[in-house]
Amino acid sequence: MIEFDSLKPDSSRRDIKIHMEWKELLEPLKSLPDMPNSFAFSFLKTGLNRVEEIIESAKNGTLPDPDGRRDKIRALMNNLKERIQNGHEQTSGFVFCRWSDQRNEQLFARGQTRSTYVTLYVSYDRSRFPSEGRIQAIGDISFEVASKHRTRLHRFLTSKSQEEWCKLLDVASGETRINLEKGKLFWGFSLPEMPTEEFLLAIEGRFLLFVSVFREVLVEIVDPKAVSIAPAGTP
Repeated sequence: MIEFDSLKPDSSRRDIKIHMEWKELLEPLKSLPDMPNSFAFSFLKTGLNRVEEIIESAKNGTLPDPDGRRDKIRALMNNLKERIQNGHEQTSGFVFCRWSDQRNEQLFARGQTRSTYVTLYVSYDRSRFPSEGRIQAIGDISFEVASKHRTRLHRFLTSKSQEEWCKLLDVASGETRINLEKGKLFWGFSLPEMPTEEFLLAIEGRFLLFVSVFREVLVEIVDPKAVSIAPAGTP
């Protein structure tokens, strides 16, 4: 929808925008007469078959993974979760969870109140495994405030400038973004190709640094006695 809304018809021509279902596009192309010796036609048919496979897979909530990239990233993230949970005293008081969606593999840390999260996202589409045992990873690490707590914790993100947050997190300001409306600060990374073990060490250190910087608000305990309740009938 973002891409569709950004299209601007040319006023000098009779351009229009119209939504089409995939089947409206695929069926006429699939019915084209066969051209056995045409490379272009063979290329078209291969593309149509690929699109149909992806659509069918998406109906079931999964996408095809011919090179096993998702499985490899998922295995690395499970390894990372185990290392963080079992090897660091500063992770006490946190819950670490794994999650997968169609674009990213995720590992996030939260406290008991579930008001804020530190999340590591590793992209399926943009990350690569150039050779066995090596990865070129792209993704981001973010600090996020749950929607119902954004108003209450708005001042926390604004308590420091972007430059101050970047200094604490040891990242370049050009690689960091703050979205006050969504209560989110994130660092986007594009790491050079490296052995997977080196990647695990590097990303573990970065993730734990985010956790330590935001530790106080991540593990905050909301005291029920601190919440004032007005007597019945009080406006």
